[in-house]
Amino acid sequence: MIKEFVILRPPDFPYRLVSLYGYFYNNHHLINFYHAAGMNLIYEQTKICYVFPQNEFYQLLKLQNTQEPHDPKYNWLLMKGIFGGEPTIQAHIEIENEEILEQLHPDNDFDKKHLKLHRMLECDDEIAISDKTSTKGFHHFLCNAVFSDILNYLPTISMTYLQFYKNLYPIINLWFDEENKLMPLS
Repeated sequence: MIKEFVILRPPDFPYRLVSLYGYFYNNHHLINFYHAAGMNLIYEQTKICYVFPQNEFYQLLKLQNTQEPHDPKYNWLLMKGIFGGEPTIQAHIEIENEEILEQLHPDNDFDKKHLKLHRMLECDDEIAISDKTSTKGFHHFLCNAVFSDILNYLPTISMTYLQFYKNLYPIINLWFDEENKLMPLS
């Protein structure tokens, strides 16, 4: 369950929202924003990054129903959400290129065997895992597959190590391009 959310981009998104809810339609993640002015804006999730163990996630959303009256600058949104409560899903992780991680960051400090999740990951979801070492930052991963592990009775998430960043903003800023024209986070 999402405890709280904030729209980061564009920075002046009107917060007179009556409600929002997410659902799946034909394998697409959609989010409805019911606006107090009577608009019903439907966005599709194009990118998502889960942040562990902070219980946060970032989503890049693209407006689907452009026939609704709205300002074109709201065609793309960057949303930050915070999950409420403790994660209820335990998953085993496999880092496909763990040797690169170990070579670049030999004294990394995070659980490389398990994740505690609020929501199961999907292929192409991005993952940022906080490192508790003196370098303090985030290891960036890409989810390649999720499958059942009969031996462990846990789902297994196969992921690829991408990069280390001092904070989350460079990871999220990778999503911004000529199409969505959102200002980078700083």
